[in-house]
Order: sequence, then C-alpha cells, then structure tokens
Amino acid sequence: MSKQLSKLEIEKLFEFTLQKRVRYRDVQFEIVDHLASDIEEQMSVDHSLSFESALQNAYSKFPITGFAQFVMQKSEAFSKFWRRHFFSYFLEFLSLPKIVISILLVTCFYYLFRLQGTSAFSILYLSLIAFLFFKGFLSWGKHRYKIQDQKNFLFLSTYYQQVGSLIYFVVYLPIVVPGTIKFGNEMGFKLSLVTAILLTVYGIIIYACLYVFPHKLESEIKSKYQHLNFA
Repeated sequence: MSKQLSKLEIEKLFEFTLQKRVRYRDVQFEIVDHLASDIEEQMSVDHSLSFESALQNAYSKFPITGFAQFVMQKSEAFSKFWRRHFFSYFLEFLSLPKIVISILLVTCFYYLFRLQGTSAFSILYLSLIAFLFFKGFLSWGKHRYKIQDQKNFLFLSTYYQQVGSLIYFVVYLPIVVPGTIKFGNEMGFKLSLVTAILLTVYGIIIYACLYVFPHKLESEIKSKYQHLNFA
C-alpha cells in the first residue's frame, strides 16, 4: 500500500521550501509536489523510514545549490513562454486582415511625416507615451493580478519583466535614434518610411501591453494556476 502524506506533512514541505529561500508560491507548489512524490515512494518501500529522513534523501538529489538552480530554470522557461506568445501575437500583423490595417497606418503616418516633418512624429510619439502611462495609472488598482504580486509569483514576475522590456523599447529607443525627435526637421523618403513603420510598431506594442497581454495572463492563470489563490 502506497504511503500518503498528511496535510501537516505537506505544510512542513512548504515551510521547508521557505527555509531554503524559495519565495515564489507557484515554484513552491512544484517543488512540494516533487518532494512529496519522492517521499511517498521512499516510505512505501521502507515503512520504517521517517518523514524527516525521507525529506533529506529527496532534498539530497538536488544540486549543491539546493533549489536555486530549479528556480533559475523555471524563470528561464517562463520567460521563453512569454516571449513566444508575445512574438506569435506580433506575427499576426503579417497576416490578413491585420497586415492591411498595419499598411494603412504606415501609409497615413508616412504622408503625415512628409508634410509635417519630424515634429509630427514627436507629437504622435509623445501622445502615445502619455496614453501609455495615463492608461496604466488608471488601471493600476483595477487589474486583478497587480504588479506588486510579482514578488510572490514567478509566473507573474517573468510576465512583467517581458512586458517591461517592450515598454522600455517604446519609451527609450527614439531617444537614441538620431534625428527622430528633433522638432521641425524636414523628412526625406527613407526617414519618413522608417519613422512611419516605427510609430506603427510602437502603437501595436502599446495596445498589446495594455489590452491584449493582460487578458492572456488572466487566461493562463485561470487555466493553470487556480490553486495559487492570488491575493
């Protein structure tokens, strides 16, 4: 007959992961599940083996760094997961009907920049940034999975890291691109086209970060992480 750990013993496993400095609840659940399975198997084979001894045997199978490597691997896996999903969303704009909308936006921006120069880009770009921060501020307290929760859940932490890198790209790249935000300069064909494409990409990223990716996050949590009891 297989050994089943008690509720108290499971709680001790969670305490053990905390003692080993695993602060993320989602990672704790995975480690506890792994340890519990190992301990139950050991105690089913050797009925005289104590819970504490079985736990130490299970823990000894991890590297000398303990759970640190496991947490690092999970972080890398979650980051790749989000990058893959974000990239697949942006690829949709290369297929119908979104590519038509993208081309129309690029065309409109292109002629606007040819007529009004880089001042038009500056105004539109700054408007996008203002909207990003204004909308982000308004939704700060409304979103179910808040940014401050990332300290407790690695899945959330990696999500906000990837979204943050996209926002960083939108906010800071024009500052280091020569000539893109100088007011009043005339724009030639190449600069107008590149800037039109750039602004279209910025708009898509901002829309995705504010409206698309949060819904994706909520969907993933509902389907995979109901047991985490988010605050």
